[in-house]
Amino acid sequence: MSIEFYCPHCEAYLRAPDSKARLSIACPHCGGRCWVPLKSEQESFFDEVEEWSDAEDFDEADYEADYEPTSASTNVPVLTPKKKQLQTSCKVCDSVLSPSEKVCKVCSHRVGTPIFDEPADVDVGKILSTSWRLYTRHFGTCLIVTVTDAVLTIVACVLAIFIGGTAALAVGNRPGLVVFMFLIASGLGWGIAMSMFAIGHMRFYLDLCRTDRADFHKSMDFQGPIGHIFSGGVVYWSLFPFLLPPIFLWPFGRVVVDQNVSGFRGLWTALRLSVKHFSVCFVLVFVKIGAILISSLFPVGGAILLTPYFAILNTVAYLHFIGELE
Repeated sequence: MSIEFYCPHCEAYLRAPDSKARLSIACPHCGGRCWVPLKSEQESFFDEVEEWSDAEDFDEADYEADYEPTSASTNVPVLTPKKKQLQTSCKVCDSVLSPSEKVCKVCSHRVGTPIFDEPADVDVGKILSTSWRLYTRHFGTCLIVTVTDAVLTIVACVLAIFIGGTAALAVGNRPGLVVFMFLIASGLGWGIAMSMFAIGHMRFYLDLCRTDRADFHKSMDFQGPIGHIFSGGVVYWSLFPFLLPPIFLWPFGRVVVDQNVSGFRGLWTALRLSVKHFSVCFVLVFVKIGAILISSLFPVGGAILLTPYFAILNTVAYLHFIGELE
């Protein structure tokens, strides 16, 4: 099954597999970034295309019709604007952009990144109630995802040590260089593996909180901005001794995976959202501390139970911060 929609930049008719729902992709016609809608959001596409094609300023001479066979062996028209029509404008500052421009030179907005109407205030009570409802409703699947993540983390740790040991043996009998190579090789292996797992983790919980549907396969989809997660993660974890990540930078991973931005831009966006809603973040920190104190009575079991709740809580708060949930 595929999802049918159109590019918001060049109006080209596009199709994507169901697994790409709510993900950012590059339009093959103009290169602009666009978001694949949910299957349930397809109906509005046909209404908008009909209004667009019936408009008085629609000139067929400015468009080229292409046809590509579908899985049902039918022809689907693809209306692609000619190059002279590919210029678009920034959705933030209305500056004119060329087809090759991926970032606006005036306001630095990344082309194709969705623009949400961020609220001035959010209701922390709704965040807590929605998080608890999702947690209790999908507890079983979330528990399976948590245990799977733990197993994969252990496997990644063993493989990282093996890679580090192999690299250390390759440099001979120089103790200083052996230690250095072991740390570098094992650290890189560990960091890349954890970045992959983080993408699947974020993708699962973003989809869960948006659709109220737990899809385990989302947690196994590790394709994504691994380099951005890795580079930003180095900064993220280096700031942990100063307690910045749990208070101000916790939306980082969700921003990078959800909006497909660079690691450092993800850190900046996470900081901006947290500072804007500092009082809510302050309440969430105390909620998490209280939950950790209670779970400490059952160290292993408590940690397993808390992990999915914290993931849902952070994801729901992030979606409230960007104005997608109310």
